[in-house]
Amino acid sequence: SLFEMAIKSTIGKLTLKKTLASIRSDIEAAGIQQLSLKDAHFFQYQHILLHEHHRAPFDRLLIAIAHYENLHIITI
Repeated sequence: SLFEMAIKSTIGKLTLKKTLASIRSDIEAAGIQQLSLKDAHFFQYQHILLHEHHRAPFDRLLIAIAHYENLHIITI
């Protein structure tokens, strides 16, 4: 997510070759729809079981959003 990229680049854990605005433009140009965060996503977050594989807060938020929106997650 742009949110995770912004945080990680700010704390030095990620080096971006493009600005976030440019990445956002590329996403839009590719026809990819981004979801806005909703309170319901955070409420769903509380119900994601804390497994060893899902300890990262950003990953857990993505899982909560996918559950709430009835979406699949694809990672690269």
